[in-house]
Amino acid sequence: MPSSSNIEKLLKKIAKPSRKVGVKRTLYPWTTRRRRQHQKLSKQERKDLQARRDGNRAALKAALHAARSEIYERATEMAAQFGHKHTPGYYYRLIMQQSKLKEEPRKISLWNAFVSKEVERHNAEVASGDRDNVSKGVIKEIARKWKSLSPEEREAEVGDRLEELQGRQSERKLVVHNEALAAFNDTRATLALIQRELEYLKGRTDTVMSSELA
Repeated sequence: MPSSSNIEKLLKKIAKPSRKVGVKRTLYPWTTRRRRQHQKLSKQERKDLQARRDGNRAALKAALHAARSEIYERATEMAAQFGHKHTPGYYYRLIMQQSKLKEEPRKISLWNAFVSKEVERHNAEVASGDRDNVSKGVIKEIARKWKSLSPEEREAEVGDRLEELQGRQSERKLVVHNEALAAFNDTRATLALIQRELEYLKGRTDTVMSSELA
């Protein structure tokens, strides 16, 4: 243990105004950073580059479709091998390690198509600066208009919008997935489904689940 005299000497040194606690130094980078020089492409070069990208994307989709078809054939063989206890789809999901909690996309109705068309019409009439101040009563107005129409008038109002929305829904199944984004969305959706199942179980059994998600 230091003696009292040493402690007093240390305190005197710290109390001196001329004492420099530290020296400020200017830090310099070890390497010199140079701005990257990007090669500017001509209009024809950009067009050719886009064509190559489109070709690669189409080839990748075709390869993925062929690979999935081969896996489904193998799943069909497994269903026959194990006595048709499960459907080929079951073995396909088992091979692909797909979650059973995955839900099918919701069917698009005439009402959905009507809302899509009316909201698009409403947004076109609103100035771009007032987009954030769109009235919250728009859906109520659309619902009142929907109730006043007959079935024939509803189909006439919707037009081709229903087929357009169904086409968009089908295209989402065929696009090439972003693996990182898909993994994040899959985790989030799975946790949401588990949370909902726990809430249903709690409602049925009146049991507080200690593992409920925050």
